[in-house]
Amino acid sequence: MIKKNFYWYFEKALSKDTCEKIIKHGQAKQLQMSSIEDIAVDRKATKKEKKYVEKFRKSKICFLNDQWLYDLFSPYIHTANKNAGWGYDLTWSESFQFTVYKKNNYYHWHQDSFDAPFSSEDPNFNGKVRKVSLICNLTDSKKFTGGEVEFDVTNLARKKELLLECKEAKQQGTIIIFPSYIWHRVKPVKSGTRKSIVNWSIGDPWK
Repeated sequence: MIKKNFYWYFEKALSKDTCEKIIKHGQAKQLQMSSIEDIAVDRKATKKEKKYVEKFRKSKICFLNDQWLYDLFSPYIHTANKNAGWGYDLTWSESFQFTVYKKNNYYHWHQDSFDAPFSSEDPNFNGKVRKVSLICNLTDSKKFTGGEVEFDVTNLARKKELLLECKEAKQQGTIIIFPSYIWHRVKPVKSGTRKSIVNWSIGDPWK
């Protein structure tokens, strides 16, 4: 299933003003600690659950579903899907996730895809799987250190010599798109704050 092109990027696709517009819009929402809501949807997460989450991920997030964001990013998603040679059947996109990584925040090795298709009353989601992921750094790269995006292109060993650092991901406004099953991580931010927006495009289960 691994494709030749592990990721596709559009260098500085978004202007500084557009990045700032997204940041302002995201920060106007109520930010929550990442992933806690995935563990405890209908109740308050326990201290044990919070510690479990923080072993893998530490950041603050909110979700955005404004039409102007889809209009902005969708052409890049479909262009990458074609130009990279993936040719995945994409039928819908999830909400955008605005993420804030402060000093010592991170997201350890993970895949964006899940083992089973979505089970939802929404026909746009029910029975679908994540196929393509998008990352866009919104912050001037001079304003933070660390926070590098890395891919494990083997999806297996995660040995140093097999890792691929996505250097383009640090550029403000550069859009990175990759298959959702590829393992990746965001290394700890050493100083400053890294703000990004991510999205997942879905489709029918793999055949």
